[in-house]
Amino acid sequence: MTSLTPKPSPVESWDRLPSDWHNDERMDALFAFFKDRELNPVHYDAKMKFWSETIINYCED
Repeated sequence: MTSLTPKPSPVESWDRLPSDWHNDERMDALFAFFKDRELNPVHYDAKMKFWSETIINYCED
């Protein structure tokens, strides 16, 4: 018999998720398209840092 409970995706079960991952408002901004860096360099750099670190950490596991 099969279970009807969905299995977590590999990302959801990954134990090194960034703390922001469970903040829907923050993640909405992080999943949005990158705007030109000239519009807001601070936000652009923070977003790039988040994704760079997240991808590197995921690949290292």
